[in-house]
Amino acid sequence: MALWSAGGTIENVPTDPRYRCADVDRDQTVEQLREHFVVGRLTPEEFDERTDAAYAAKTFGDLTALVEDLPAPPEPEPPAPIEPRGAEARRQLAVWSGWMSTSMVCLTIWGLMSLVIGHVMPFWPVFVIGPWGAVLVARTITGTHRPTNGRPGRYDDWPDNWR
Repeated sequence: MALWSAGGTIENVPTDPRYRCADVDRDQTVEQLREHFVVGRLTPEEFDERTDAAYAAKTFGDLTALVEDLPAPPEPEPPAPIEPRGAEARRQLAVWSGWMSTSMVCLTIWGLMSLVIGHVMPFWPVFVIGPWGAVLVARTITGTHRPTNGRPGRYDDWPDNWR
């Protein structure tokens, strides 16, 4: 047995209809009856009768009888998850730090090779740094840095103190 309220199932309701109910259980049942009255499922006379019966109810069985011919409200949608403060900045930092590290390695190799050879080599790091950087700039501006396959991103499952 379950009684219903605007927010869903009332928690910890005994399953035995012979158990005695409390004032809060009566109030929740009256609130449910009021919701059904507002949407037109109950006439004013039925609402008054059921409300009086709810306040006079002694057991959960008495309350259940008042609402068992009425539909249960739809399950509320779960709230959207809230990202912790600074999560976006940490994510951007992680993405850009990978690009920066790779850029530094490429530039160091290019610079050392130019020194060893004795003249400036063609600037090949642009083929690594340029396209990757352009993609990161575009994703940063548009905000489409998350994977599109529906799975969490690489850093989304890290504990907060690691980010």
